Amino acid sequence: MNKSIKASDVKKSLAACATTVLFLAASLQANSQTTNLWNSSNGSWGNTANWSLVVVADGIDNWAQTANPGGGRTITLDGDRLIGNLDIVVNNNRSYTINAGTPSTSTLTLDVSSGTPVVQVRAGSTAGVLNMNVPVLGSDGLEKRGVGLLNLAAVNLYTGATIMTAGNLAVNGSLAVGSAVQVNGGTFGGAGTINGSITLNSGGTINPGNIIQVGTAPAPQIGVLTAASLTWNGGGTLAFQLGTSPATSDLLNLSGVLTKGTAGVFNFAFSTNSAGFSLGTFTLITFPSSSGFSESDFTFSGPPEVNGVFALNPTSLEFTAIPEPTSAMLAVIGMALMWQLHRRKS
Repeated sequence: MNKSIKASDVKKSLAACATTVLFLAASLQANSQTTNLWNSSNGSWGNTANWSLVVVADGIDNWAQTANPGGGRTITLDGDRLIGNLDIVVNNNRSYTINAGTPSTSTLTLDVSSGTPVVQVRAGSTAGVLNMNVPVLGSDGLEKRGVGLLNLAAVNLYTGATIMTAGNLAVNGSLAVGSAVQVNGGTFGGAGTINGSITLNSGGTINPGNIIQVGTAPAPQIGVLTAASLTWNGGGTLAFQLGTSPATSDLLNLSGVLTKGTAGVFNFAFSTNSAGFSLGTFTLITFPSSSGFSESDFTFSGPPEVNGVFALNPTSLEFTAIPEPTSAMLAVIGMALMWQLHRRKS
């Protein structure tokens, strides 16, 4: 039996098919990622000849990648750029530096359709450096991966979490109010300003002062790191260099509260300044108030010459370095105690 096909039914079927095709196309586009390899030494981001795909690295979710350089390499943006992620391969204290170029106001926006943009500085047996001398923009945050060092030297305006996973991240410029920092692993430091909060988690380290690469190893420098607040969870570490005075030692300056988070060990890993070390009182952290901590919560480790006690004040945490008892002094104390016991018995 023949049935007539209504025009309205055909239109509905075509509309449904069109919707399905558009959905599939959008899904494929959202899930597709292109990796474009920088194949030049120094040059402009905007020059298509500098990229393996002979097109400028660009687009949400896409990757801009580099190979290990023979020495230092400089890439100039020469205009505002947008990319999903960066994968920088750099070994043996070599470096990539991203500068603004022309105009000097050029910026780099990191944007992904889901999750957090990744800046990966990876290497083989030894690590290198990525210097970002341009403002980073975006609303999805930034995750630092890889064993290498990322140096954020500009006034960065991106929002969303800054997630420290591995390696070293130094903020020598600033991070925006809307970018809270999570230190889950590796070492977070710098001599810049964190306008958002910092959460230090177990396995992570905060080291105030710039971090530079010397030889094949990161070398922390003396400096002041400023942040809005710090929540310190047990198992996280604060690494500080102590010098001949507070002026030659590290400092963490908080404009907000120092808060005790989850239970655990709250250890300071002390080292001494290569220019010298002297006994005295060192201010480690300044803040308008603290919450949850007592002096007995803090422990320290370091070289034998560093010995002392903590003092938790209303607006600061201090460490007073005192002489370590010598073997001769301990012997004298022991003899004095034995003499006192002998007198009591006689």
